Amino acid sequence: MSTPETTQPPHLALSIDTADLPAGAAPLAALSALAQAAEAGGATALILRDALVADADHGPRGLDASLAAASLGPLTSRLGLVVEVPSAVTEPFHTATAAQTLDHASLGRAGLALRTPSAAEIAASGKRWAAAGAGTGERALLADASDSLEAIDRLWESWEPDAIIRDVSTGRFLDRNRIHDAAFAGETFTVEGASITPRSPQGRPPVFVTVSTAAEAALAGQRADVALLAPDGGASTVPDAGWLNPVRALADAVLAEAAAERSAGATEAAPALWLALPASLPAATIAEALGAARSACLAVAGVSLRLDAGQAAPGAVSTLLAALGDAVPLPSHAASGTTLRAALGLSPALNPHAAARQLRLQEAI
Repeated sequence: MSTPETTQPPHLALSIDTADLPAGAAPLAALSALAQAAEAGGATALILRDALVADADHGPRGLDASLAAASLGPLTSRLGLVVEVPSAVTEPFHTATAAQTLDHASLGRAGLALRTPSAAEIAASGKRWAAAGAGTGERALLADASDSLEAIDRLWESWEPDAIIRDVSTGRFLDRNRIHDAAFAGETFTVEGASITPRSPQGRPPVFVTVSTAAEAALAGQRADVALLAPDGGASTVPDAGWLNPVRALADAVLAEAAAERSAGATEAAPALWLALPASLPAATIAEALGAARSACLAVAGVSLRLDAGQAAPGAVSTLLAALGDAVPLPSHAASGTTLRAALGLSPALNPHAAARQLRLQEAI
């Protein structure tokens, strides 16, 4: 199934591993300069990732992506700050509260991208995973990722919007009846109790899922707000005549799964479809890829460009975005203070506990 062609300007995100920041500069200063250049150039979001262990490609680990993103909150005003986190080796409770903290620090511009961990990360950090006796195949890891996103969502929603009351006259700071147990039990973990972080500005930060396989397409269709289509893992060079076929196959799989979810009673809209491409492609080629996808009736709403080492200097980012702006009409700058959900065209996240409470009140009248 394909979606109708869209005429809205595509969103643009830049994606970088914190180990690939320019050498010779203080890492946080380099990252801050990159983020400010991305915001000034019209990017919708910056996606930060890090490896839990050193690898052959990057050597030593870079900055912790969650902490680094939180430091960017006060230094930016429009840019979405998305953190890529490995499932299975990262506790969902910690992932949920880190995303909420980032959402508070950025005044509602946080996003979460969940990925499956590498074999090296599992070997070094997967005590929970190993203890559960779970396999390391793709389906087992993606099943855990789905469980993690469900638990994270429950934690994000565990505080109703008006749980903090600050009633000086009675000395009550919280209404405990508006704080709820996440109560999740999965195959390899359980989560009990509420989040330790109050409900954040967005309530539910947008969720991004990279889609390179049919199994990842199923996860994205069920859980994502944005599906990043990367049929070869995002390592494309120049799209050729057959390039659209695997992109279409992944898009159809995502949308088919999303349609099945909606028929089963899910209330969220289908995920937005974005292309995931290397930033080393010429701007004209990126524009060509977007145009080809849209002409083929794929409603591609954005593109995520992966920056490699050497592409993350502020000047290089500004040049890249200027060239893209000439080749592709990017969305107008979001107003300062706009949430990432609003920038992406997502409706506000409604708290299910508050909605149920309101329904009970209406029925009692």
